[in-house]
Amino acid sequence: MRIAVSAQDGVAVVRLAGEVDMTNADQVHGALARELEARPRGLVLELAVEFFDSAGLSVLVAVNRLAAESGVAFGVVASERAARQPIEMTGLHELLTMFADVPTAVGAFTPASSATE
Repeated sequence: MRIAVSAQDGVAVVRLAGEVDMTNADQVHGALARELEARPRGLVLELAVEFFDSAGLSVLVAVNRLAAESGVAFGVVASERAARQPIEMTGLHELLTMFADVPTAVGAFTPASSATE
């Protein structure tokens, strides 16, 4: 699994690639929790993964709750079938704020005045 972190207009973007499972879910949770500690305008998780199991789903639920408690907007981009299918099959897409792509997610968390500056 690979984790890449970037910032766009005050929004933290975390991109996961590879496989997310019980062997690395704690690492994913830790990376997302560290980003939330910085209190960004928003946190976008891009799931560009080949495999995503129940441990990954649990991380999504935990981080969604942590983000809400921190007052940070949290969004998920799951364009790859490996992540999108389990999220939809479990109904988590109704709990999470889902986006089609990273630019749309970042735009949703960026005030209009900042996006045009």
